Amino acid sequence: MSFNKLVVFLLPLVCFGQDFPYSGNGPFDAYRLPSQQLDAPESTGCKGFCKVEFSAYIPKGNNPTIQPPYPLAIFTPGFTYNSYQYHHIHERLASWGYVVAVWNTTGENPLSFLTFDPLVNLARWVLDHVNEEAANSSSPLYQIVKATEVLLVGHSRGGLVSVLTAENETRAIGVVGIDPVDCPPPFHERTPAYPSAVEGLYQNKTRAKLAYLGSELGGEKTFGIVACAPTSCNYQKFYAATNSPTWSIEVMKVGHDQFMNPRPSLNPCVSGSGSDDFTSDTAATVTVAWAEYVMRNVNIQQYITTWASNLQAKGLIISQSK
Repeated sequence: MSFNKLVVFLLPLVCFGQDFPYSGNGPFDAYRLPSQQLDAPESTGCKGFCKVEFSAYIPKGNNPTIQPPYPLAIFTPGFTYNSYQYHHIHERLASWGYVVAVWNTTGENPLSFLTFDPLVNLARWVLDHVNEEAANSSSPLYQIVKATEVLLVGHSRGGLVSVLTAENETRAIGVVGIDPVDCPPPFHERTPAYPSAVEGLYQNKTRAKLAYLGSELGGEKTFGIVACAPTSCNYQKFYAATNSPTWSIEVMKVGHDQFMNPRPSLNPCVSGSGSDDFTSDTAATVTVAWAEYVMRNVNIQQYITTWASNLQAKGLIISQSK
């Protein structure tokens, strides 16, 4: 079914006197809960990397239209990155009435890291943990989050993990992959330890609705050796394998890590002349719009058409939808 044929319902919250309100903060303040160091069970396959840093961003304030329990998003960062480097996305989502659970492994490095299945198991364990906290009267998440359905969001390897998780988790109803990478780690071959999420999409392994962001320069090799988002396995491969309805945005003249804010000081990826602020803001806008469509049935056609067309006419993005 194409977007033009979707039956959707426009909530009152999207008025706010702006043509494209999701390009700014919503009616809530975003509050970040203190980080916790959690011990994931070894049954996830996390052996050696079972310490998980966990936090959540929650809406603060009152709004007559948006009441708790709030929808849940889970964010998975890129390899060796900290979830805080994507705070702009978490804060934007929370300001629009979402609880955003954020997590990352600790101790991984370029020489020692988890294979894909344990990462998927950890993402599902985080979802279970949020469910438990929502029922725990001593938890700050008590009764404020609906964890029976989830939007999965991730960057780079985290985008891959989000799609793989959706292919193995019936509670996942939406995904935003931010420059996802379907390749095995550099200098590794495709083996059962490194399954392809794209192949799973071709096999219709998920009911989730998926959207993607990509970087024009993500496929350029650093020092001529390896690219952070090789063209052989980048977001375009995910988009091609995804059934309608889906949406993708390529941000022009930027590299793989420019979706982060702040960008890593020792940046292993090629960067471009495009604005970091525009790139990170575009990622936040698309993520909120897709969340509203998936989780609240909001009509986001004005973003897929007018908003995206305006930016594309300026040479800032390339938008595709089907």
